[in-house]
Amino acid sequence: MNRKALSLVEILVSAFILIFAMLPLWGLMSTSHEETTKSADELKACQLVAEVMDQIEYRCTKDEIVALNEEEMETGKEIIPGKVKFGDISEFSYLKPVLTIKPIATNEKIAACGCIVEVFFTYKNKKGQEETYWLRGFVSEN
Repeated sequence: MNRKALSLVEILVSAFILIFAMLPLWGLMSTSHEETTKSADELKACQLVAEVMDQIEYRCTKDEIVALNEEEMETGKEIIPGKVKFGDISEFSYLKPVLTIKPIATNEKIAACGCIVEVFFTYKNKKGQEETYWLRGFVSEN
């Protein structure tokens, strides 16, 4: 017997083999998308904290930072009027961000030169889990 075509059973078997071979790849694509989204959120948090820290380090005095005393701020508000502003991030409003600036008590030698300050950026990721990104910097006396 000389056959020139495939039977329906052979086509179905090959389709099922192909589907089962592709299943792990579909799972990998969804995981990849979640990680990319998480990385984008972390990058935005990093940029915002760095922006605020730069403003603090170059525009503020030690006394202005100590006066903040660990306040929490929302986006689009001035932290220190005319000097430091927590930028508007309306395109990332789903993050529900909160910024906290906290001066750190140090020894007398460091306190004579300035103060160490921590900036915390707390946000909720797309899964609703709270995450915090923080940065520490130094504000000189003058």
